[in-house]
Amino acid sequence: MSNSLPPGEPSITTPSSPTVTTTAIERTSTAQAQTTKAKISKKASNAPSELKIKKLPSVEELRNMIPSDGVDIRDLARKLNISDTNYWLFSELIKMTCDIEIRAWVRPLPTIPSPFALMKLYQAASKPAVRRELLENQVIAAELQGDITITWEGHTELARGASRILPESFYRVFYEDSATLTPYVSKHTHPKHRGRLGFTMSDKVAFQSIGTFSVSEDFTRDRIERQLVWNQKKNPSSFVSASDSINVAKRRAHFHSPDGKSNRIGVRIAIARISTHGLRPVTIHADLKETIQNIGKDEFGLDTLEDLSTEIRPVQIPAWIHEDALSGYHDATSMTLEELEAAEPEIWLSITELRHCNLKVPATRGHDYE
Repeated sequence: MSNSLPPGEPSITTPSSPTVTTTAIERTSTAQAQTTKAKISKKASNAPSELKIKKLPSVEELRNMIPSDGVDIRDLARKLNISDTNYWLFSELIKMTCDIEIRAWVRPLPTIPSPFALMKLYQAASKPAVRRELLENQVIAAELQGDITITWEGHTELARGASRILPESFYRVFYEDSATLTPYVSKHTHPKHRGRLGFTMSDKVAFQSIGTFSVSEDFTRDRIERQLVWNQKKNPSSFVSASDSINVAKRRAHFHSPDGKSNRIGVRIAIARISTHGLRPVTIHADLKETIQNIGKDEFGLDTLEDLSTEIRPVQIPAWIHEDALSGYHDATSMTLEELEAAEPEIWLSITELRHCNLKVPATRGHDYE
């Protein structure tokens, strides 16, 4: 997900059926802020009973693959072809069974975890998060707080970077009725934007979300879950969707064609190919504060919010940012939130990666490719 792709002269055609067109993509950036409170859908969860995890070797097999004097975790990750479904489990197994030295070097510990500890780990890795059920008059206020730091040289990030998780390209479908702003669709042909006095595009941005973006407010379970609800007008999303497969993008383009099933039919349907060259895996470390609030009325009939319960828990959120944001840090291994925002990097999130981390994004049907 990102809201920064470069404008320019797009090579877009207007055929009667969708045509895939490719535009050159270069890195750009935006950093904006917005405070939002996400209302959670009360739809029944359609989460799977278990998350699909690419098979890993047993603990004994894993230890046998590591020489007694150690191995570079990047070499181990490449050998095992770590994926976006098992990176978290692999990382936890390494922490439980190895001594992690000098960032990338891992050496097997003399003892292995108990069968009970391993069973709990595998259960936690395969258990999907589900949607929370709220009453009609309840909302959730969520934000990241505490010392928010971003790391890129930990064993988890090194393993993700050495694997084949990142595809060569992302793909985004757009047309003249897309809610997301883009200079590839002119103001005069976009029916929703034509009459908007505030129609503005940030410089060097090719796709711009309706909602403004803040790491502390938007990198929460509830804002990400909000992004996965199509056609919702409330609490505008501050993310821009893309897929990891051209075939998924083609299906989406056909969905909005006259032969598709969408209620919103496009005339100028196109697919942008977005290069992932230069993206580096990072982890965002923070405390997630989630407060369930009750909406009431005061004596004057105005809305009031009453805090019912609050939970604060540590989270480690996987993301991908462009290496230019890290170029000035040399031997450093982390940055603060303020430093990240000052760099104004392009930031991408993988829904599949998020479902397997402790942010606990619900694993409902679809969006595995996003």
